[in-house]
Amino acid sequence: MRLRHRVESSTAGSVDAPVLAARNEFEHAWTNLARARANWQRAFFGLLLLTIGLLTMCAWLVASARVIPWIVEVDRFGRAKAFGPAEQLRAPDERFVRAQLSEFVRDVRTVYPTDAAERDVVGRAYAYVDPAAAAFLNQWFGDTANNPRVIARDRVRTVEVTGMLRVPASSVYRVSWIETDWPIAAGGGAPSSAAWEGYIGIRLATPRSMDDVVANPLGVYVTSITWAKSGRMARDGASTATPEVR
Repeated sequence: MRLRHRVESSTAGSVDAPVLAARNEFEHAWTNLARARANWQRAFFGLLLLTIGLLTMCAWLVASARVIPWIVEVDRFGRAKAFGPAEQLRAPDERFVRAQLSEFVRDVRTVYPTDAAERDVVGRAYAYVDPAAAAFLNQWFGDTANNPRVIARDRVRTVEVTGMLRVPASSVYRVSWIETDWPIAAGGGAPSSAAWEGYIGIRLATPRSMDDVVANPLGVYVTSITWAKSGRMARDGASTATPEVR
């Protein structure tokens, strides 16, 4: 019995040895594959996090980048004579603002004998207005009594700005001017003058494009307009008060 048991055990051991060896080899290979897969996954996620970090850093650099323009003066040979960083545009001088407002009043109130001239000055005036002020002008010119083309049929009008004061602690200017109507037809009568007064609100905005620089270089925009006839001028220059709000 003992001999037979030993023989059977020896036979079973000799049969199971290749199976166990193959199983160990398979488990070893599978374990290596699993470890390699896990390592590649770690490397992939590490590179992904690194890429996200780099993209975030690039976006931050782009958002925080500042371009400092420089102005360079060159001679006729192309050699630099003077250069330096361009300074921030400052608010326009008060005298320039008043000059532009005076031009605006003359453009919107003067009546020229030709449509081309009138269209040119009115178009130039509209480059200075905000939507609210443009709506006021549209309504004003929409009235036949104020339409320059209708007025120009029998007379022309000249405008002389006589005064301008800024309302304290505000961006509103009080403007005074005299309008003189000159009859065109022979025997149409003597010219007549009337004194007007208006309040014009403005805002300052830096031009952002070349078109803005050409149309409105100072960045003075009219935000509100109210005006009224303050009196009719007599021949001796005296004013007769006849207020008429428009």
